[in-house]
Order: sequence, then C-alpha cells, then structure tokens
Amino acid sequence: MHLFDRVADEVGLLADNPFRGEIGRVTATRELSVTGHDYFVAFTVLPARVVVLRLLSALAPGTDRTVGPESTS
Repeated sequence: MHLFDRVADEVGLLADNPFRGEIGRVTATRELSVTGHDYFVAFTVLPARVVVLRLLSALAPGTDRTVGPESTS
C-alpha cells in the first residue's frame, strides 16, 4: 500500500479511537506509527476532534523512534 493511503487509513481510525499510539515527545501530543512504513504521525486530541500536526520520518536525524515489525504500537 502506498504511504499516502496507509497514512489516510491510520489517521481515519483515530476518529473511533483517538488515543491510539503512544504518548508523544511533545506535551499534549501523541504519536502513531504508520504500519509498513518508517513514518509516524504526530497529533493532538482536542475535545471534539483530532488534529494531525505532522508526518515524520522515523529515519530522520534526531528521531529516536523505532518503527516497523518490532514496534509495539
């Protein structure tokens, strides 16, 4: 599956379960691994919506995130 489609699917699931993923590195954020890709979505949960803040590469310098089959998210 292409990255865009996978991200859209993963983010779409947040509507029913906005606290998926892990607590983010930045206060009041969460992080969700994109299955099958070395990316994760940073987002925040507000009372009536989920706001996607950024799509980040887990391979970028300074990113200490494990993404892939060994990830637990």
